[in-house]
Amino acid sequence: MTPDDSPDVSRDASPAASPDVSRDASPDASPDASPDPSPDDSPDVSRDASPDPSRGISQPAPLPARRSSLWSGVFRFSYRLIRLFDRPIASMVANGLPGLDGVIELRTIGRRSGRPRRLLVTLLTVGGAGYVGHPNGPAPWTRNALAAGWVEIAEPGGSGERLTVRALAAGAERDAVIRATWRQQPFPANLLYRAARRHVAAIGVYLRLEPSKDGPNARHDTDRGSHQH
Repeated sequence: MTPDDSPDVSRDASPAASPDVSRDASPDASPDASPDPSPDDSPDVSRDASPDPSRGISQPAPLPARRSSLWSGVFRFSYRLIRLFDRPIASMVANGLPGLDGVIELRTIGRRSGRPRRLLVTLLTVGGAGYVGHPNGPAPWTRNALAAGWVEIAEPGGSGERLTVRALAAGAERDAVIRATWRQQPFPANLLYRAARRHVAAIGVYLRLEPSKDGPNARHDTDRGSHQH
C-alpha cells in the first residue's frame, strides 16, 4: 500500500461522525411588495438554469482562521483512537443505533494504486446540498477523492450512490459547512469541532457532493476495499 493510500483516520466521522440536516440555510427573501412593479423592471428568477448551492445559505461574518499545531495534534490523536473502534462503529451505524445518524461509508479508489478504499465519514447537509470533509487539512482520502473526481456513499455494507466531488474554496459556503459540524457531528466531536473552529477554518478540506453525470446508480469496483481512515 502506498503512502497516499494509507489508512486515514479522517472519518469526518472522526471523533465524530454523524450527519444531520443543517439548519444554516436561510429562507429565500420574500418578494418585493412595492406597488405596481413594472414587468420589464423586475428580474425573473423563476428560470434560473444554474442554481448555486451557496444560495440560500446565511452569510454571517467570515470565520476567523488561524492554524494551530496544538489542535492539529489533538485531531491526529483522536483519529488514531477512533480507528480502534471502526468496526464497532460500522456495526452500530448498520443497526441504526441513535447518535450516529449521519455516519456513512464513503468509497473511492487510491490515486496511485487504483485500489478500492473505504472509510466512515459524516455526511453534512447545508442548504439542501451534501458535503464531506476533513478538519485537519488534506488527508489521503480527500486527495484520492479529488483525484478520482467521484465518491460513492452508502450505509455501511450497502449499495453505493456515485457522486462527483468539488473542493470548496474559502468563503460563505465553506464557512457554513464548518459551522454545520458544530451541530451535525455526534457528541462529543461536535464540541471539538467548535472549539477548534479557527484551526478548521484555516486548513480544513471540505468537498461538495454533486450528482454524477453517469447517474445516481453508477457503480465502481470498490467492494474489495477495507475500511481506512
